[in-house]
Formats: sequence, C-alpha cells, structure tokens
Amino acid sequence: PGWRIFLPSTAAWSDGDRKTKVVRYLDVTESPEAWSISARIQYPTINGAPRWTDGTAFGLVAYRDGHNAVFFNFQSNRHLIESLTGNVRRLEREATATQLAGWLRIAYTAGRMEFYYRASTEAQWSLVESIDDLPFVPTRIGINARNFFNLIGTATFSDIEIDGAAIDPAKLADDTDDPRPTWLHNQVIRVTDDDGDGIAESVATVFDMPDDVSHESHQIQDIEIAADGTLIVSVGDGFDFTKARDTSTFLGKILRLARDGSAPSDNPFYDPEQPAAPISYIYNAGVRNTFGLALRRSDKRLFASENGPSRDRIFAPEAGWDMGYDGSDRSMLTHALLTWAPAVVPVGIEVMQSGAFPQHDDWIFVATAGQDFTLGTSKTGKRILMLRVDAEGKLVEGPIELLRYEGSARTTVIGLAAAPDGLYFTTLYNTDPTADAFNNARLLRIRPSAVAPSL
Repeated sequence: PGWRIFLPSTAAWSDGDRKTKVVRYLDVTESPEAWSISARIQYPTINGAPRWTDGTAFGLVAYRDGHNAVFFNFQSNRHLIESLTGNVRRLEREATATQLAGWLRIAYTAGRMEFYYRASTEAQWSLVESIDDLPFVPTRIGINARNFFNLIGTATFSDIEIDGAAIDPAKLADDTDDPRPTWLHNQVIRVTDDDGDGIAESVATVFDMPDDVSHESHQIQDIEIAADGTLIVSVGDGFDFTKARDTSTFLGKILRLARDGSAPSDNPFYDPEQPAAPISYIYNAGVRNTFGLALRRSDKRLFASENGPSRDRIFAPEAGWDMGYDGSDRSMLTHALLTWAPAVVPVGIEVMQSGAFPQHDDWIFVATAGQDFTLGTSKTGKRILMLRVDAEGKLVEGPIELLRYEGSARTTVIGLAAAPDGLYFTTLYNTDPTADAFNNARLLRIRPSAVAPSL
C-alpha cells in the first residue's frame, strides 16, 4: 500500500481512455447522396528527406460512427490493398514503391466511394481506387492529420475543400478539446495503488512533453529513481539525430525531474527564468536511443544501455555530460565504458544487488537483443552478458556470457530484473518457431543454482 510506480508512456490518456486525436471533421448528418472532400498533405522531413511510416492510416477519412470507417493510406504509388477488420475498412498502399505527396480526395455518390490523387493544384485528379458498394452512409468526413505512431502530415483550413470550394473553418470541429499535438508523445505517468489490492486507485500524468512528437521507436524508454530520489528518464531522439544535442527539445536526452514533474534547481543547466523549458530538465544531451537505466546503490552510479546506428554503447552518465551523438557511429564512442561494433542491440540493464548471485554483487547485467525478428541463434545478440565495473566507473572484467539462446524461433531477450530468487528476464516474440511470432512472449528466471560453477 502506498507504492507509486512511475512509467514512461508514449500515448496520451484521459480518464483511462485513449484520446484518438485523429480527425478534424465535418458533420454531414443529412447524409447527402453526393459529396467530395480534398486536402493537401504536407509531410514532415527528417534531415531534409520526407518521413514515412508503414502500415498506418492517414490522409482523408469518412465514417458513420466509431465502428464504421474508411481510412485512406497514401504512402506510395503502388496499388491499394483493401482489407476488412471488424467494421473498419482500411485502404493501404504498399510501402515498397516511391513515396508521393500532394492532394488527396474522397468522392462519395450513393454508396460508391472513389479515391483520387493529384500532385498539385494544376494537375488533373487521377482515380486510384474505389469501393463500389460501401456498406454504410458516411456521416462525418474530414482530414486525418495524425497517424497512429507519429505526426505524419497536416492540412490548413484553406487547403481543405468540400465539393471544390474552400471550407469554412467554422464548420470544422476536432474530435478532442485539446489543440496540442497530444495524440502520441512522450509522458511520465504515475500509477498509485493505495490499499495493496493490485488495482490502481489513481493514474496521473506527472510530466508531459506535448511539443515533441514521439515515434514508434527512439521514444521515451526507461525510468530509474536516483539515489537522491529524483527520476532519471531516458528519451530517444525520435529518429532525428539533430534533436539529440539541441537543448530546446526533450528528444535525445536523459532528463532529471522531481517526482512531481518539476525540474530540480540543481540540474546542470537549470534556468530559473525557464523552469519548465527542456534546458532545465536536461541531465545529459546527445543520446540516440537509450533503452535501459540502472542505479548501483553502493556508489550511487547510474548505468545506461544505448543503441547506435551500427555501434552500441554502455555508459555511466554523469550530470552535464554531452553524450555526443551526431548521427555517426563514431560519436557513440563518447563517454562509453564499452561499445560493440557491429551492433548487438543492448536493451535491458540491471545491477546485481539482490543477493541472488553473491559472487557477482554490483556487477552489471545487460540483455542484448540482436537483430530484430531473426530466426534461430544470433551471432551478436540473444544473450545476457555480465560486466564488472569498478568504483571509478571503469570496466575491469567482461563482458562474460551468462545466457545464450540456442533455439530456432525469433524470440530474444529484452528486459532484466534482479530479485532475491534469481535474475528474471522477458522475451520478445514466441519461443515456438512454428507458431505466431507475436504471441506467447515469456517471463523467465535464471536461478542461482543454474549458474555454472565457473561463473
């Protein structure tokens, strides 16, 4: 009772329900027999190139209610694929062809829905797909300005047309009452169980980063409670390395915050005139994709595992360090106490201080996932490694292999947690190579008695 768990979260929640933050829509409750809507989609760029995300719906949308919808996914110039999942139709383009940008249009006439594209306002509309027998009459039409992972494109009011005429912004409404881009961004939430029954009595957002759009990877990842009781939070660069050393954003940083979400005044770059700005929260800048954090209580030292482009590192962050990531593998050498090239994908990290392996007290245990979705054994990953780091933060022994996967499935090791009865670890993907890879991940334990005497 009274325990509070702090969790990193990439979804915005309100009263236990996910807010969709998807559609700015126009009600058509009279269900006219014919209408069309078009919008210009502007895609964000990363390092000067358009940013795309596979397999998600964005663009134009029409729906009757929350259970019947048509999404138009416009990512490439290959043919559309129509799929039916429950009562939701989604048209998707294959993600393997040249990506397109421009104008999208849906036209509806008495049950027939047609999808058009044009590269500019001067170009002619080109029909790309149609549904000839729509099973419902749309009652809302609009522009889907979010995809399920990232802010992928927006259209201004002046860019949205109904039946060829610019739409009156007053006629548009949003599915949410919060204009900030809160569909998918990084947060810290606190879950409190007051009476110890395993059911949370409260869930609160402790810290919010609504101006930094998250990503399906390189997002917020881990939290550790430091020796002084503050929260250390790792936030990935959102697949934009230019953000890592930019002190005006939370992306690509290790943050330090009080448990109420405020920035401690003794943070290395704290600005009393901007106490809520990213600069006031930064503990370390210049990280790419820090997966794990662990505190060694004996010397109050933090350890972190991080994935680089093709070189990975373990480091022991200290206040104010610039970890140097500039998009290159070479920059991953900065402040590293250990690196791997080629990459091994270090993920979970733990300090052995539970007493389960007394001969390895204060050693660092690291899970390496290896290349994602690989069948069978791995030359670089699917292992748990042990490192001995001295009180001065220098690697003196290891890495020593504790566990290696020898099966034929896609499964690999991800999370680590030490307990008095052993070292627990979580797997990613099924341990059965003949079954669906995305089911039946496991929580497993290495018992002290299972450790070879040579260790």
